[in-house]
Amino acid sequence: MTVFAITANAIAVLIVTLVNFIFFASDKSGFYDWCISSSTSYMTDVYHQINSNSTEVLPISLESKEDYYNCQRLFEDEIKWSFVCFAVMTVVYVRQNDRICSVFR
Repeated sequence: MTVFAITANAIAVLIVTLVNFIFFASDKSGFYDWCISSSTSYMTDVYHQINSNSTEVLPISLESKEDYYNCQRLFEDEIKWSFVCFAVMTVVYVRQNDRICSVFR
């Protein structure tokens, strides 16, 4: 019974991880829009904090469509990292499950 519970939980974690990976990979434009708007907002806030006693406006226009923040590269890195994590988790869980099953045989 213990082996079944451990195996079921490991499979559930792997399934959830795979589903999250698929959702993330399929929503590239959503990530891109979020990344640019979040980065633009952060840069504006930092500029206003640094120049809090000044009436200056931002020296450059932070257009919401420009990728000043390497959002494309960040998305690609996140995809690679997510896939590698899923692969490592799969290998570790399968190997660990084999060891647990062999102990109870």
